[in-house]
Amino acid sequence: MIALSHDQKDAISQIYALPPERIVVTGGGYDETLFNRSPKLPAGTVEILYAGKLNRSKGVPWLLRSLEKIEDRDWHLHMAGGGQGPEYEMCLTLAERLGEQVTMHGYVNHRKLSRLMKQAHIQVLPSFFEGLPLVLFEGLASGCRIITTNLSGFTEIFSRARRDTVQLIDLPELETIDRPYKKDEAPLESLLAESLASMLPTVRQRPDFEDPGADQIAQDYTWQRVFENVLSVYKAVARKNP
Repeated sequence: MIALSHDQKDAISQIYALPPERIVVTGGGYDETLFNRSPKLPAGTVEILYAGKLNRSKGVPWLLRSLEKIEDRDWHLHMAGGGQGPEYEMCLTLAERLGEQVTMHGYVNHRKLSRLMKQAHIQVLPSFFEGLPLVLFEGLASGCRIITTNLSGFTEIFSRARRDTVQLIDLPELETIDRPYKKDEAPLESLLAESLASMLPTVRQRPDFEDPGADQIAQDYTWQRVFENVLSVYKAVARKNP
């Protein structure tokens, strides 16, 4: 059996009572012909990207409120994604409060997303629940520094990257699988604001990062690498069952 991460491997093993050695972690993959690095422009205004659905479970209201708390105003947020219903409308209202510092791109295809990632200096994913978010590997491969919540498996995946390349924000115990307790919302906004504020001067000093560990993480999730991993599993099965 194939799993996306070691955490998922453990869950599969427990649920189906399978020996861990019968489960292989291959991960998921992104198109490395689209998502790759080009030199970042010097960052007077730091370009920040959020890519995903505009709702509460993805942490979008948390992100927008945290940006209001930052004294350094020389940044611009690009939001790629859409939604519907009251949560989406709330995200739009919060974005409007930031005025011209936010550009709403709506749903975008992968080619447009790759262009946004090449332009962005920082990619933020403040989600409360994810599986294996390929969008982070696409961003890392495109030269974005990453700020994201420390969800299941993320420490395992991103531990090779430097702290000034990938920042993981620890979450408190959640009320539901994708929603924090009300009492924790303001502290979480402050944590994210602090993380963003600390990364802005780093980006201005070094628009591009040199981080072999981060580069290796991105390479591990290309289509080519994942294909090779999956193929090796099938070959091993074929050898055992000629």
